[in-house]
Amino acid sequence: MRWLRQITFAVWLAVCGVVCGPAWGQSTQPATAPGAPLRDLIAQLGDKQWATREAAHRKLRTIRDPAVVPALREAATSSDLERAFRAKGLLDELLNFTHVVLDGLGEPIADATITLVGPEPGALPLTVTTNMFGGVTLPPLINRPQGLVRFQHRQFGSAQGPEPYRQWQPETPGGPSLPPTPISVPIVTKDSPAYARALRGQVVGPDGKAVAGAEVSCRSVRTHGQGTIWTNNATPSVLTDDEGRFSFYLPAANSNAERGLLIPLHSVYQIAIRAPGVGPFPYAGEHDNAVPVVIRIVLPERFHRFEFETIDGERVSGSAMDNVSLTYRPISTSGVVMDPVYAREGGKLLPGFYTARSGNLEYLPIEVTKDSPEMLLFRPPPPMTYRGRVVDGVTGKPMPGAFVINHMGGAEIFATLKDADWAALEALPAGPTKDAPALNRLRNNFFFRALLRTDDQGRYEIREPVSANVSGLLAFARGRLPCSVNTANAGRTPEDKSPLCDLPLFPAARVTVQPVCPANVSTTTDWELSPEGQPEWFDRFKAVFQGPMAGAQIAARSWLSPNQPKTIYVPADVRLTLVLHAPNNDELCSARIDKPIQLPPGGDLNVGQVTFEPALPMTVRVTDPAGKPVPGVPVRRMVLPSDTWSPAHLTDADGLARFYVPKNSHGYFSVPDLLRTGYVRTHPGRATIPFQIESTAPAQPPTIPLTAAQVQALSSRPPASDQ
Repeated sequence: MRWLRQITFAVWLAVCGVVCGPAWGQSTQPATAPGAPLRDLIAQLGDKQWATREAAHRKLRTIRDPAVVPALREAATSSDLERAFRAKGLLDELLNFTHVVLDGLGEPIADATITLVGPEPGALPLTVTTNMFGGVTLPPLINRPQGLVRFQHRQFGSAQGPEPYRQWQPETPGGPSLPPTPISVPIVTKDSPAYARALRGQVVGPDGKAVAGAEVSCRSVRTHGQGTIWTNNATPSVLTDDEGRFSFYLPAANSNAERGLLIPLHSVYQIAIRAPGVGPFPYAGEHDNAVPVVIRIVLPERFHRFEFETIDGERVSGSAMDNVSLTYRPISTSGVVMDPVYAREGGKLLPGFYTARSGNLEYLPIEVTKDSPEMLLFRPPPPMTYRGRVVDGVTGKPMPGAFVINHMGGAEIFATLKDADWAALEALPAGPTKDAPALNRLRNNFFFRALLRTDDQGRYEIREPVSANVSGLLAFARGRLPCSVNTANAGRTPEDKSPLCDLPLFPAARVTVQPVCPANVSTTTDWELSPEGQPEWFDRFKAVFQGPMAGAQIAARSWLSPNQPKTIYVPADVRLTLVLHAPNNDELCSARIDKPIQLPPGGDLNVGQVTFEPALPMTVRVTDPAGKPVPGVPVRRMVLPSDTWSPAHLTDADGLARFYVPKNSHGYFSVPDLLRTGYVRTHPGRATIPFQIESTAPAQPPTIPLTAAQVQALSSRPPASDQ
């Protein structure tokens, strides 16, 4: 949650600015001079009468005027020791806090009541009030369990959620202090511009009467173009008021400017509701934020119990399933985690799909209908057996003794293995144990469950257990490019005994490269293959390198740490250009090694540092037939020669979508969601405009004009889903 750290650090820095002066930063509060009443109260802190001093102290605690801080700073240096002592104490109360309470837009909330309730029965709650900076001080999470935080404010309403974890730091006189930990409340006030983009509504029971105190939670919002706004699991739930009404505005990052400042209109909130006063069964559904909704809680009528089949075929139930996570999904995209009591003891269930997970084992989903039996059985998926061959990529002949693993993760480790590492691996038997010391380097870098070696004909057979958390099979050998097959894309069934595609291993060389970029940027490598000067077997290599996702894959992408040298594999004897990308940061252009690389098998090359240059910021305007801006339109970018669309960037209130584009590039801006195909070249002019950029972006944003029918198509949404 980088954006939350930025917000809370800004609040903390602003507070430091108030206390320490301009050297620490600018305060977000106006630098007003203390008025006469404030000056009088400051003076009364040193009054001869104790009652007068106490009354002034109490009054200064309640003042919501930023001028009180500099006034107290001045009083803290007074020669009147009583006045200075009390001023320092008030400053400590105002400015030294462990948590800051923020609304859905990240703004501090003053005068909110925060109640910390411990999980132990009979634990006394701690109630505090936020100061003018939204700050409160909560006891550290040391030698005590995590509690529940309840929020109450006369303008915002009520919310509750788990106590956020705060890193503990021992007090060091004069040492640095941690920024306050955020408590982000998913609510905005009715006069906020974000209120119209919140999900607003009312929760009613089966009898149509309002349900007060229901917990409304949301973890994601789906926008135009199927973009998704995520938040974390610590986001509190909103509580309905006495009339069952609520509003929920999801606090979430917008670091890549993929939308305007606000969540767009016609975004779909995926919510869950728990209403203990009505019944234990939760609600799950999706609702458009364009209009207020009325959500009726439906009570299930039929009782069901669960049994769970183990990998060994035994059936267990009851307390043995305390570690099972059970999820109810009335529709395919939205779901809610149920109380563990349902897995242990059963309960009344609504029709829909139910999924269960226990550790790494994800059971096959079951569908509950009105005709389902009382006892419902969760079965594990059947084990899969994969057979195939590893062959030499150049000659096509079988490769005996090659390694095959079922794995999850990248394959960058192999370029860094030393001769001693390979010798230890090559000394392993055909089916080594998982704890063999020779496998330590592999285990430290990625996850795998089994390793074996191919026979004299290059053949292998791997039986994948039902709980295997893996993504495919990977073949590798010394001095060869690793080759993998994605078992999920292979479309296999347990009954399918036919061999998988051959896994060809081509000769490899090593290149060492050091990306130069900001410390928080992850970068990857790619290969651009030259059309000339290639070996005679190049067509076979290209067929695998550019082959279908269901077939054998050679991984050209290696993840690099910023500003650190790394050795990677490249295909030997193949003429290529090495390109570095920052796939999660559009603000940087791709970096290229200008000189083509063509190394012999086992060759080494150090290309040194490669610097990423900043991309160009560019905006695109979307208008209706009258030339007026259209907000909330999902605009995408395609940079040729790629045929891949970028994630959708939504237009703001001025109809502007913001992007970064590489220098010296060309491509398209489009609203491809309006097209039946992703390739705009067959639909010139249909919600699409080309762009050509050299060293600067255009001064005026280009415009995508939409027809009235297209505007209407973007505005229309399917009705909200319900149970």
